[in-house]
Parts: sequence; structure tokens; C-alpha cells
Amino acid sequence: MSAPDWSEGYVNDISYTYGYYTELNPERIAIPFLSAGLAVPPIVHACELGFGQGVSANIHAAAGRAAWCATDFNPAQASFARSLAAQSSVGREKLLLAEQGFAEFCARDDLPDFDFISLHGIWTWVSDENRRIIVDFVRRKLTAGGVLYISYNVLPSWAPHLPVRHILQQHGDHLGTGSRSERISQALDFGSELLKHSPHLVKNAPDLPQRLQNLKAHAPGYIAHEYLNRDWQPMYFSQMEEWLGSAKLSYACSARHVEDLSFCLFNEEQQAFINRIKDPSFAQTVKDYLTNRQFRCDYWVKGGRRIGLSEQTRTWDALDVILLTERAAFNPAVAYLLSVNVIPEIYDPLLDLLADNAVHNVGELRQALAGKIDAVQLYSALAVLFAKNDLAVCAPADSIERQLPACHRFNRHVLSNDETDSPLGWLASPVIGGGIELAYLDRLFLRFRAEGLPPEEWDALAWQALQRQGQVLVLEGKELKGEAENLAEITRQKDNFLRHRFNLLQNLRCLP
Repeated sequence: MSAPDWSEGYVNDISYTYGYYTELNPERIAIPFLSAGLAVPPIVHACELGFGQGVSANIHAAAGRAAWCATDFNPAQASFARSLAAQSSVGREKLLLAEQGFAEFCARDDLPDFDFISLHGIWTWVSDENRRIIVDFVRRKLTAGGVLYISYNVLPSWAPHLPVRHILQQHGDHLGTGSRSERISQALDFGSELLKHSPHLVKNAPDLPQRLQNLKAHAPGYIAHEYLNRDWQPMYFSQMEEWLGSAKLSYACSARHVEDLSFCLFNEEQQAFINRIKDPSFAQTVKDYLTNRQFRCDYWVKGGRRIGLSEQTRTWDALDVILLTERAAFNPAVAYLLSVNVIPEIYDPLLDLLADNAVHNVGELRQALAGKIDAVQLYSALAVLFAKNDLAVCAPADSIERQLPACHRFNRHVLSNDETDSPLGWLASPVIGGGIELAYLDRLFLRFRAEGLPPEEWDALAWQALQRQGQVLVLEGKELKGEAENLAEITRQKDNFLRHRFNLLQNLRCLP
């Protein structure tokens, strides 16, 4: 007798990737919402549907103000997520990790109403039945003024991928043998050979061979979860609007704020073209055609409230922010589809004030910059720095102190891992309510420093650690060869750590 299929067509025989997704951090909604002229709602209760390995849920529960309820139907992933929760000891009242499918979880009667519900990359890979369950859950459980974060594969950009996805899936169903990884490798090789014998298809879609070749650089787990689930439905923005409109949601803005900065998306002719479109919903569809983006990460709001200039100013001035990059290494380019440099006369005075990588209040920045730049220029500059991931919004001081113990417990666990391939590459920061990426060498440098070893010994010790694991460093996609190249890169990263990174991690209150 075969076991019942609890996976509902979703790949479950190969591990999902371990990742932290900053867009799921509720502290990040402030600047995109203010830039869109919307009130910033308080987030007390948050929910993640389909938490994967649970890295994001754990970091946000440990570091942020909101209490989280999250679910994933895969027992192996739920087990890993719960093991992380045990390390930070956040407690069930702060983090509920359920091992349930959407139908079971969404029918629970012990869940609070939520101010923030998130789905990262789930929507594209579930059935219409599960989509209806999700939409009904959002309709019932998202508070008035609450925010939905949702990401999905977008049409028309994904249309050329359909033949690649179909042949990979069909080969696995009909010809593949061995483990999941072996079947994926066989399917990729078969697809490449197939296209060599398909001149008419390639003539009509000349980029198909390169698309298939590019997939070979990805891990089997990524390919399995991205391409081989039973359900896979990229959507146009207008289709998303139909689905979510029934839950009383309206589109707010992009969760990747750079995608709302038109000056790095469109040239003058494109901007003039899209400016002629007065319907904002249709403009989003047109925008997807112009940018050909494959993945949308969006905020939707249930009853979003538009605010006037005075409330915008009060809300901006109440924010605290921190510069994440090193002032001396600041890149003035705002790059997406186009690259545009910021105006030095506006940004230099602001960056000079933020250069200590400490927490600064926006209202105090505005007063300090009076006579140099005005409030509108300041808020715009902060929004651009946020979009470039050079700047983060900070949590209130009382939240920072309250979350500090859980963050330090979580971070001790991360720093205790010696492996180069550890799935945990992020520290929890109560200052930003979320995660900050931690390179393997930074982890070593922190350990050497804690052990009282002088920095001049760190280079050789780090190289020895890499050699023990049979690893070398990778720079700009290329493996470094030999001891000299690796030591040179280790020294460069050590200098950056001592000059900037360590101070930033301290200011973010990450270090136990």
C-alpha cells in the first residue's frame, strides 16, 4: 500500500534552499509606503505562509517587534525551523511554527488577526484550490489597514521559459532514473541535446539554449523547486489583481523599492509613454512589459489610507535610520535597468552625517541639514539609499532592548558553526528587526577576535580553515587559485572587517 501524497504535487524529496528574505521584514514597509503617500500601519501580529527552512521566520521573531505565526507542510523543514527557534528561545507566544498545509492551517481557530501576512515565492507553485484558500484566509484574517507581502513569477517575462520547464518535467516523468539530482542532470543534458536537433524551434526562440545552459549553474534543489512542481503558474499583474481584489486588497507599492524608482527603469521615451496611462493598475501591467522583470515582490494593503504632507512629514521625522555601507566606499550609482548617479550636493552632506554607521533620527537629520538640503530632498535621498540597500530603517529603542537577548542567543548558534557550507549566513539584528548577511570569513574573524588572537595572525589561520575543508575563495564568480591569491583576498576582507564591518555589527547590536 503506497503512502498518501501529502505534498499536493510540490517537490518534497530534495531540500529547499536555505535563505533569508529581507522583504519579509515588516520594519521595511515604512519608506516604500511613505514614498507612495500611504499611512504606515503598526505591525503587531505577522504571519508567513510557506516558511521553507524557517530562517526568515526565526530571524524576524528573534529580532523584530511582531509576534509571528508561520506554517510549512514539509516535516523536515518544520523540524529544522523549530531547531532554530530552540536556539533563540523566542517562545511560542512570539513564534508559532506549524507543520500544516494551507487548508489545515488556515482553518485553525486559535490564530489572531494579522497586520502583516507574507508569502515569498509560494503563489506561483500552488494549485488554484490552494490559492482560493490563501485568498479566503487573507480576506478573513488580515486586519483593516493590514499589509500583504506576496512575490510571484511574472508574465510576460516567463513565457519563453515554458518550453524549458515543460521538457525538464516531462523527461523526469518518462525517462529519468536515479535520485532527484541525477534525474535533473539527465533532463538538462537531454534538453540541450534536444535543442541541437530543433533548428526551427531555436530559430523562433534563439535564447532557449542559453536559458537551459544557465540552469546548469544552479543547485539541483533550486531547479527542482523552481521548475518541477506539479503546479507552476506565472501570472500577469492583472490576474493577481483579480485574485486579491476579492479579499478587498489594493496594490500599494513594490517591496523592492528600487523597482519604484522610474529614473533607473525608463529612458525619456519610455517614461513619456507610461505617463500617458492614467489607470494605475494598467500602468503596472505595462511596466512589466517595459522592464521584462521575472519576479514581482509586492505590498498589497487592505484599505490603505492616503496621507497628506503634514502626516508624511511627522512620520518621516519619527523614523530612525542607519547607514549599512562604508562612507568611503559608497557607490553613487543607482542601478537597475539604467544606472544614474546621485547628486553629490544633496547626498554628500547626508552621508557625512551617517558615516559613523550609528542610528540617526530623521527629524534630527533634517534640522542638521537645514540650509543645505530641504526636507523633500532629504526624504527622497533616504528613499534612494534604502532602495540601494545602503540604508535601513531602525526599530524603536524599547524594541531593540527587548529583542536583544533572543538575537544574541540566535547569533551565538550561527557563530558556533565552523563549516563553509553552513546554511546559516545571517545574524539577527534587533536594531533593524531583521537579518544582516555574514560572510564565512567574517565569522572566522569574529572568532579569532573573541579568542584574543592578533589580526596579523588571522590571514594564515583563515587560509588553514579553508584548506581543512578543501575550499578556496570565489571572487566575481571565479575560484581563486593557489595560496597567494587566496591570502590576498583574505587580507582584503580582513581589512574591510577591521575598518568597517565590525563596527557596523556592533552598532546593529548583533554581537553576543
